[in-house]
Amino acid sequence: GGGAATSSTAWPGCGQTPQVGDVPVIGGCGRDPRCQLHASEETCKHCDLEMVRNYKYEGKVMPGLSSVESLGKHWLTGLPYDHPHPFAAPTPAMNTGRGCDTYGKPYDPPPRYEYIDVYRYGEDAADYIVDKTLEVDWGPEAHQRRSAADGATDGDQAEDTTEHAAVEKVEPNPWLHEHSQEVAIEKHARLVHEWAEGPHEPWLAATDSSETLEKK
Repeated sequence: GGGAATSSTAWPGCGQTPQVGDVPVIGGCGRDPRCQLHASEETCKHCDLEMVRNYKYEGKVMPGLSSVESLGKHWLTGLPYDHPHPFAAPTPAMNTGRGCDTYGKPYDPPPRYEYIDVYRYGEDAADYIVDKTLEVDWGPEAHQRRSAADGATDGDQAEDTTEHAAVEKVEPNPWLHEHSQEVAIEKHARLVHEWAEGPHEPWLAATDSSETLEKK
């Protein structure tokens, strides 16, 4: 048979006020155990179970930092670095070369060529018009210069040798697979179905039970 149908709703969510008809949830509010705000008993809506379940990812992500102790100083400012989610913080490897995004994909390089329009005021047009256009060549990137020195052509793709290219990606929220949460009435229905599917001794008929009682 199918599961029991009810008109009640599950608990609305962590930090929300329950309403009449809400059914309590067994397992409590799930939270990302890596979050430093939860560790200090503060509220972080970004790491609650209901919020995390709705996140969409393109695939595995960069591992980030292992703990808040490994944050050290900020890589750019040199100031003490405090991040509530060290597992999502950018690592030194992610900032090598052009840098990379959450998925380890290198950021696009800046354009090599830039064009600057020089205007002059035109008496006939009574307005500013383009007098000439200057082309600025910022030069090839470092890896392109190395490729050229090795005899590679412009069409050759240089291999990404930055540190983040060799970093092994990880699942974004592995704790979701370990957290169990179940609506109380659904758990009760599940246990009843499991009991019903198991082996049972046949119940005594009404006449049989009467005779048994008379013998006693």
